[in-house]
Amino acid sequence: MSDPPDKRFSALCAAYALAGLALYRSDARDGPMRLFCCRRGLLHQLASIDDAERFLASMTTRDSTGLDPRSPVVTATGEPQ
Repeated sequence: MSDPPDKRFSALCAAYALAGLALYRSDARDGPMRLFCCRRGLLHQLASIDDAERFLASMTTRDSTGLDPRSPVVTATGEPQ
């Protein structure tokens, strides 16, 4: 049995907040529901709650060192590698 949509959305909003992101959705009374992720003032539209879960996972991926593999590596002198 799957979680009710509101419970799943609320849990996902909390996970987004812990990652420093915000998740919003449009009101179903306005037409098809739309999901949006906001980070640093930029919006990213997501097609479904499943996409929102995948997007969050991609934004919070860390390698075995605990560092985000997409972040540039900076040396002790402050120069990017």
